[in-house]
Amino acid sequence: MTTLRDQVAALQARDARDESTVTSPLDVQTGGDHYKKLKVQPAFYNWANRIPFIEGSCIKYLTRWRDKGGLEDILKSKHLHELLIYFETTPIVLIEQSKIDELEQAMVQAGKDFTD
Repeated sequence: MTTLRDQVAALQARDARDESTVTSPLDVQTGGDHYKKLKVQPAFYNWANRIPFIEGSCIKYLTRWRDKGGLEDILKSKHLHELLIYFETTPIVLIEQSKIDELEQAMVQAGKDFTD
């Protein structure tokens, strides 16, 4: 039977690698090389500058559009800009109420009676 001490020692031995073989997640990319070839990747830039999700996604799409998604990436960024303007200029109560209204309308169209 393996003791906890043996298990910990095995894990430590497995994780004790030469620093030269340890790769950063920034060195790995799934699905292309449009970020790896940049001097600063959008993910790192956004993290280092504490950029929120919507703004960071705009940066991502505008950084990669020539090498990956073309016009579609520009349109994705444009949509995110429009969302950001909407969220920043519309009181949250109105946004929530509009979503509730949409849900109620969808339920009525689906034939669901949700009123008591």
